[in-house]
Amino acid sequence: MSSTPDSIQEITNRKNLLLLVTLRWVAVAGQIAAIAITSFWLEIRLPVWQMAAVIVFLITLNLVTLYRYGSGAVITNAELFVDLLLDVATLTMLLYLSGGATNPFVTLFLLQTLNEASKVMHLQGARLSPFKSLYLATLGGAKALRLEDKIGT
Repeated sequence: MSSTPDSIQEITNRKNLLLLVTLRWVAVAGQIAAIAITSFWLEIRLPVWQMAAVIVFLITLNLVTLYRYGSGAVITNAELFVDLLLDVATLTMLLYLSGGATNPFVTLFLLQTLNEASKVMHLQGARLSPFKSLYLATLGGAKALRLEDKIGT
């Protein structure tokens, strides 16, 4: 095997990691704004300290990730996958803390999950079309769980 595909893969992984860090900063800013508006302007009680702890974790994760990026360390697909899993886990925790399935932002979880699935497939050299995403999120998911006769009828 030649070294060219490895260097191309490494360049791609480094770009993907930097994109992930950038998107995570945007997510952190949006989460802080949403919590502040909900708590202070709309006066809806939220477990602000617990939610802040989740956001501090994301900020710490981003700083550690930036350190690894800057150190020139090899960025693997596995590392990118773990980063994506941590993003989904933190969004899950924030949604749980803010009302779970009753939270109107819970639909963002589906979008986040589909976005992450698309990124993982991209890392594997495959594509996940919007139509396939919709199918997997609805009827495909129900069929996989053998619930197609109970969900959506």
